[in-house]
Amino acid sequence: MPEGDTLHRIALRMQPLVGGLVEALSLPRGTQPTAHLVGKRIVSIEARGKNLLVTFEGRWVLHTHLRMNGAWRLRARDDRPLSSRFPRGTVVHLATATHEALCTNAPTVVLARAGSLRFDPLASLGPDLLADEVDLDAMVRRLRAADETPIGLAVMDQRLVAGIGNVWKSEGLFARGLDPFAPVARFADDELRALLAHLHMAMQANVDGRAHRRALVPARGGPRITRLSVGGAREGHAVYERAGAPCLACGTRVERRKQGTRSTYVCPRCQPARSPTPGSAA
Repeated sequence: MPEGDTLHRIALRMQPLVGGLVEALSLPRGTQPTAHLVGKRIVSIEARGKNLLVTFEGRWVLHTHLRMNGAWRLRARDDRPLSSRFPRGTVVHLATATHEALCTNAPTVVLARAGSLRFDPLASLGPDLLADEVDLDAMVRRLRAADETPIGLAVMDQRLVAGIGNVWKSEGLFARGLDPFAPVARFADDELRALLAHLHMAMQANVDGRAHRRALVPARGGPRITRLSVGGAREGHAVYERAGAPCLACGTRVERRKQGTRSTYVCPRCQPARSPTPGSAA
């Protein structure tokens, strides 16, 4: 599932649409009318957690959530007229005089007035870890409300902190040497703050395109950067989807363990258990 940093990258790529007048807008799988927005200006395109919001004049907002298979694509328009036939799976077609965007396979597509009841799911979101102004202390307080929840589940709860998914959950907890299966209560505020600061830094680097062939691994005094040239590591991933491969910090085999409905990747040596039942192998 695309995480917050991916959505922020998508929002950046789609900025050429902002300021343009809508020449075409259709929701091929939806029933919501769109003709009233033709000729209106696109005011902003922004990510909020794992959600993408396109705001039009008149406070209309198009909300998409990509889940596992959704995608947004943008291309510059040429002189050809707009087509009324779209690729299979298209759920949004949006065009201005200069650019055309397609959203495919997104299960959540909602067009509604900003502030309407249809946006209740967004109202329940916690603060976005990639927002322009990040209050880490406020996020720590929100995590404290889930003190009995395993930290690997708490950091993915979008009601507490928005934007963190399964990849960054595993990578962040590994980099800080924290046990994903221990409840939040077993960690000090300073540890939670350092985890959130690390995730903010790493995810922002991914948005900016600075995360390339490197990862952070646990080390005395805080995480250190390592080049991903050993152990079959995926680009930017120290533990995610590396079950059975050697840990980049200590050489111990990385494990994949079930946590909730997802899997967590963990080094049992670098992330020593703080809970008597740290989870079972997946």
